[in-house]
Amino acid sequence: MVHMVKNIAIVILIIIVILQGYRIYQIRYQKSPVIPLKLTTGPPVLTKGMKLSDSPLAESAYKVYPGTMSAETKKVLSNFNVIMQKSVNGAEIILLTPKNSPETGQVYIVKSGNSLYFIEQNPVDDKSASADANLRDDYGVIVDNNGVVQ
Repeated sequence: MVHMVKNIAIVILIIIVILQGYRIYQIRYQKSPVIPLKLTTGPPVLTKGMKLSDSPLAESAYKVYPGTMSAETKKVLSNFNVIMQKSVNGAEIILLTPKNSPETGQVYIVKSGNSLYFIEQNPVDDKSASADANLRDDYGVIVDNNGVVQ
């Protein structure tokens, strides 16, 4: 059994080497155009330490807290129930609950000096004021007073 698996692995490696050799032959001697592989990438992601304003997601960021929410922020949050409550230590606890999926709420604890932004990468998927077809592109990001993601 071990020898059979080993033989299959060797045959697969030989086929790969032959295919690569043939590709190199085509490129060198037949002058066929090389078609580069397109690497697909997912949507941009914010990680701790990044500056929000330097990210392509800055255009999709809407300030939720502190301060009064703008009309644009209220519009992108129209599919969410927003609950804000002060904690004992002074931080703001913010709950964002999708109206059409209340079991998937998001909780953010925003310490003094920090801000919460809501990222809406694809507003087209918001079917109505109470339904959102894709909740995976809607989330909050906490940044410090320099705009650095926490």
